[in-house]
Amino acid sequence: GSGERLFKRIMDCIDFRIKDAQDKFKKESQHFTEETHIVKAIITLRKEFKFLLKISEKPNFPKIVQEKIKSFIQETADQLQTSMEKSTKDDKIGKIHSLIKNNKINALTEKAVGNGENNE
Repeated sequence: GSGERLFKRIMDCIDFRIKDAQDKFKKESQHFTEETHIVKAIITLRKEFKFLLKISEKPNFPKIVQEKIKSFIQETADQLQTSMEKSTKDDKIGKIHSLIKNNKINALTEKAVGNGENNE
């Protein structure tokens, strides 16, 4: 019924935003000249994933819908991270591959980021 249609529209919107963010990343990546540009682009992409993840936290959604949204976003980020690591593995210098491994797009929760950013 209407619940399924709403869920499908939400997922379509999330999917559209992810594809749009990936397209922007790809366009930016063609012009990477410095390491900071690469890291900035990765952080921007990760921020978009985190923003979309917040949609799943809306209390109006049933738990099963929240979990489906969360898992879709995390799985998509995981697939993108894996794909980027594979595609840069043969990087001659190895810097891009190293930057992608050390600045993970799929580190969407605070626990996953935990690379010294919490200076408490």
